[in-house]
Amino acid sequence: MPTPSQPQFTFQVSTLPADAFHVVRFTGQEGLSTLYSFEVTLQAARGPVDMARALEGDASLAVRVAPERQTAWKGVLREFHMLDRVEGRPFYRAVLVPRAHVLGMTRQSRIFLDKTTPQILRECLQSAGLAQGHDFDMVTTLPYNKREYVCQYEETDLAFVSRWMERNGLYYSFDHTGDREKLVVTDTRNAHKPLPDGHELDYREPSGLAPGQPGRTCRRLRLERRRLSRDIALRDYNYRTPAVAIEHQTVIAEAGQGALRLQGGNIRSAKEATYLAHLQAQIHQCREALFFGETDAPGLSPGWTFSLRDHPQQDLNQDYLALEVLHEGSQEAQLAPGAAREDGGDRPFYRNAFTAIPAATQYRSEQRTPRPWIAGMLHAFIDAEGSGETPEIDDQGRYKVILPFDRSGRSGGRASAWLRMIQPYAGSGHGLHLPLHKGTEVALLFEEGDPDRPVIAGAVPNPLTRSPVTSANQTQACLTSAGGNKFHMEDRQGSQYVHFSSPVAGTRMQLGAGGPDFTQDDQNELDTLWQNYQTSSSYLGAGGVTFTTQGVFSVKAQTTNVLTLGENTQLTVGGYSCSFIGGSFTLNAGVSVALNLAAHTEFAPFWYEMRGSKRQAQEKQDKVVASLVTMCGDKTNVGEVVNDVVTEKTEAYATQDALLDAKREFVTEVQQVRARVNTVASSEERLRNEFRSCIDRRVANLVSEEKLAAELKLMATTLEQTLLSKRVTAVSVSTTTESEDKVVGVSTMAAGTVDVV
Repeated sequence: MPTPSQPQFTFQVSTLPADAFHVVRFTGQEGLSTLYSFEVTLQAARGPVDMARALEGDASLAVRVAPERQTAWKGVLREFHMLDRVEGRPFYRAVLVPRAHVLGMTRQSRIFLDKTTPQILRECLQSAGLAQGHDFDMVTTLPYNKREYVCQYEETDLAFVSRWMERNGLYYSFDHTGDREKLVVTDTRNAHKPLPDGHELDYREPSGLAPGQPGRTCRRLRLERRRLSRDIALRDYNYRTPAVAIEHQTVIAEAGQGALRLQGGNIRSAKEATYLAHLQAQIHQCREALFFGETDAPGLSPGWTFSLRDHPQQDLNQDYLALEVLHEGSQEAQLAPGAAREDGGDRPFYRNAFTAIPAATQYRSEQRTPRPWIAGMLHAFIDAEGSGETPEIDDQGRYKVILPFDRSGRSGGRASAWLRMIQPYAGSGHGLHLPLHKGTEVALLFEEGDPDRPVIAGAVPNPLTRSPVTSANQTQACLTSAGGNKFHMEDRQGSQYVHFSSPVAGTRMQLGAGGPDFTQDDQNELDTLWQNYQTSSSYLGAGGVTFTTQGVFSVKAQTTNVLTLGENTQLTVGGYSCSFIGGSFTLNAGVSVALNLAAHTEFAPFWYEMRGSKRQAQEKQDKVVASLVTMCGDKTNVGEVVNDVVTEKTEAYATQDALLDAKREFVTEVQQVRARVNTVASSEERLRNEFRSCIDRRVANLVSEEKLAAELKLMATTLEQTLLSKRVTAVSVSTTTESEDKVVGVSTMAAGTVDVV
């Protein structure tokens, strides 16, 4: 029997003397995927101790049940209490826990991108100050795919790693065989090792008639069997593969009853559903037969296997895996007579109670760690790699965001995975999507409250990204794009309008009332085009439809097209205008039509039909007009011939100065041509005056068609003979210019008139 100077139990703290304490009693609890905890009552051997220093050091509790065999649990102190003094001796209570206890002391939110579950666990453990190979190891055999987005939200690191291990079939235990405890994470029973200080335990009846070897005896063993469900089926939906059924069903127990049907869980593929369904089945299968017993073996620890011998029921003599162990030890009657046990025990003892399963059964932890639930919305900001001048979305129209709790400092589109955005309208080949730019504040919702499945609910304005509708224009509905395109609707009674505009070429269209009546001071909403539109009296009329552009305006229509304009209609062409009419053209005006044509204007083809509001012109008028047009064509041909002659003369004069005399002769001949041309011009002027008179008198004084035709024929003959007989080779520049000015006429047309030279 141990004596006070040679205690059976020892407790040491690295920052205090090795013999600072005597162990009075202790209790401890260990379990797979559970942080162990030992509560130890201590008597100070040398008086009061520095409690602050005790919390700073490493601690260990050792139990020696035989001279050659000692078991120790290592870790740090979570708590250190000063108790009452007994007979002048101070007593303390210490709580021993593993270093991994720090995981439960850190509560945070963070995001993991494109990592497997073991990678996430390793990062969490290392960020808590635990070193791989020294403080923890990982023994995994199953394949783990990367997850594009995993969120730890408002939970401790311990809760986060626990729920992900429970979900994916991982679990952990502790190894105390080294200088400090080591957390071992695994997913396979092949990682379970036999107890290091002897894995065989002898079964002895509780009567004690056949004493066993100290530290190697099992006194009690009970078996508990449970009825299981027959099968389990998992089902989920993944928007990335909407046509693929994600589900799997597997058997738990052939003789089982009932069925488990689970929906959701963020399962991404049918393969993952199969994997998780088998894990769920193993969770139930490993608890179908549970063994409970009591031993005096302090080395019995969760995650380690032991072998039972000498049990009367032979099928129970097998290898077991310890799941949970409750420890208890005391030597207080010898150390502190005044602190005797309540049950009257006066001998040192150690015992434990365990829960175990057959070692051949694969263990899986129950999913008992709750998943955080985000019931409301979270705000975030659209993120992108570029400057934000244009939206950045992927081939599915998804965005990346920066969450408010993300302290990683990642930016440029590296702070999240691609997220969907709820749209008001969607379908196959159709939908509505107004892209968001970098920096836009958005509200996030979470499918089933799962932090790992966010979706963008919509954009939220703030003082930096203001709403286009405020108290200044509260009667309007506005859609303004980042590029300055606008679709605004005014609902003010009596002033309703719809406004469309684009900054390119100053293009806009107005439907309804006149001009808009609103301002956007801080957003440069009133650009130059908009200001001109507000201040221009030309467009602030009684309303209607207004099309304005500084660029090209094109209207294309097919089949039958009718343009009907009432009251006053004005068409103004400032530059070139050309109309191509394949068949007929009809312009209906209720009152009047004004066609203003500036500079030179051509009409083609050679036949024209002009009808005004008074359609009383007769067929002869149309023939006269056609004849005049033909004459204009002849005149144009004459001008072209003269231009050719002038060109030839200019070239000849540049190379041959000797032709000066010939030039003078040519001038004389040109003057003769000019005289004849003047004669023709006089005839043209007379015809024009007659045509104007004809139109004014409504064909009352029309020149006879035969006379006009004869005159035109004679004029054409005269011009032809003149041009063919008087071609020369050279002319001076000055004479050419003078001749050209005199030969070529000026064509003008006012509204409603045509001048022909």
